[in-house]
Amino acid sequence: MKTIRETADHPLRWTRPSMLARQYELAAGEDVVGGLRWESMFGSLATAEAAEGTWTFKRAGFLSPRLTVRRAGSDSDLAVLQVGFKGDGILHGPERRSYQWQRTDFWRSEWAFASETGRLLVSFSPDFSLLKHAATVKVEPEALALEDLSLLVTLGWYVMLLLSEEAAGVTASSAAAAAAAAG
Repeated sequence: MKTIRETADHPLRWTRPSMLARQYELAAGEDVVGGLRWESMFGSLATAEAAEGTWTFKRAGFLSPRLTVRRAGSDSDLAVLQVGFKGDGILHGPERRSYQWQRTDFWRSEWAFASETGRLLVSFSPDFSLLKHAATVKVEPEALALEDLSLLVTLGWYVMLLLSEEAAGVTASSAAAAAAAAG
């Protein structure tokens, strides 16, 4: 498998090859350079793979949610993304490196990891519909030198999917409440 860094001159795109599985592929042109799969149909535990490593991601906490990152097979956190009320947050990464997770457009559909000074590093433009979960990933030239590049690209997609699921749940709950009130 080629590294994300090696293929960043091609457009990067997350897609879902089959609607029957909670599994995604990251492609750069014809090359698959990463993957993300949930360990079960329910729950938040997922495994991400890239040439540079394999990690597990898991959502924890309710009132103060956080996302934990671990190397595959490890029981200790490598990084933690502290998520705020609006979905933004700070990734406390490996070796005390930190990144901002932030919305980059008004409608809250596009998100990015940025440096501590706010410079965009990796951005995600989603393409969500009822039967489609995909996103285009833009890697800024400055991000090509980051040790954490593959982690940011895979974790960012994981967060995008959680945000999408959360929004769908809110919509379904609102529709059910409106139907009950009208009933």
